Amino acid sequence: MLMSKTQQALFFFCATLLTGLCFARAGIISELSLNFMAISAITLILGPRLALLCSAVASVPLLLIGVISLHTLPHELLLGLMLPSIVSYGIYRSAPKVITHNIYLFVIYCASFAGIIAFGVKTLLIALYLQLSGEFTWQQIGDNYFVISWLFVIPEAMLNGIIIIFLAIHRPRWIALLPSHLLPNKK
Repeated sequence: MLMSKTQQALFFFCATLLTGLCFARAGIISELSLNFMAISAITLILGPRLALLCSAVASVPLLLIGVISLHTLPHELLLGLMLPSIVSYGIYRSAPKVITHNIYLFVIYCASFAGIIAFGVKTLLIALYLQLSGEFTWQQIGDNYFVISWLFVIPEAMLNGIIIIFLAIHRPRWIALLPSHLLPNKK
């Protein structure tokens, strides 16, 4: 895969950011912990294929440090990182034309709203996986996982929105999925 130096720097910055966000977990029970993802912003910055690769690269240090175990790697990687990226890209693709003509509506819909939906899908699917695997009961999941997940929704939306609006203002060419008509014209 050929990438420019800027794309390489963005890729490794996003992988480092994702690793750091996954490392900072919060929860009542350690196995039922949540973390911020910023995966919608990463998907908009890198594009869908590189965002999926970035998720895999970010999981390696987490595995080596011991934040996730080899046993939990599949569901952490697939349900916790890759699927939210796919959901974010799907929301981006479903954006009505009206939204993609205004930078602020683009940020609200494709970054903030997509971040909320991706976080919700991730939370629900991991909870379903943990319940179906027999590790936890619905009572434990509801009391320890869903209760604090509501505390993550608005900050997750803000994190994605702030990253994308900052880049849209200062470095719009770093956002791979930013529509070309929203890029400032060079004079």
